[in-house]
Amino acid sequence: MAALPSSSPAPKSVLLLLTTLALGFIAGFFYTYEVSVMRGFARLPDRAFIEAMQAVNATIRNAAFAPAFFGAALLSFLSGLVFLSDPRRTLALLVGTAALLYLGGAFALTAAVNVPLNNWLADQGPAATLADPEAIRAAYEAKWVFWNLIRAINSGLAFLLMLSALWLDGRRV
Repeated sequence: MAALPSSSPAPKSVLLLLTTLALGFIAGFFYTYEVSVMRGFARLPDRAFIEAMQAVNATIRNAAFAPAFFGAALLSFLSGLVFLSDPRRTLALLVGTAALLYLGGAFALTAAVNVPLNNWLADQGPAATLADPEAIRAAYEAKWVFWNLIRAINSGLAFLLMLSALWLDGRRV
């Protein structure tokens, strides 16, 4: 007697879906900063800009942000491992490349560049007491914005690659 086809997705497919969602959330986060938040902050006077960035940086590590940022890293890593030996080479390549793009080009980049910049800005003290807010902003803003753009591009590409992998997995090719 032949077994009935399963209507539930395979665990690997569920992993792909969850990874794709997490990458979509974090790519959207970095994209939003690129196209709205930092452009809005750019219009602020120096002290207001520094105060706004310090406020965001002081509150970003929270239970709402963590699942997207750390979840995308964990799920990308797991997906990369799981699909590394998948016989569907195109699928394995898509997943592996997506994982590398996010882990190296967004997650590690954040830890190596954006977080140290944020810590440096916090160490400058409250915006209201700064002697030269213009110089502090000049030393911070352009670097932070540039590296955020790189994070947005890399996480966006990782999301698109994982979306392609999810589509390919659904075709069972």
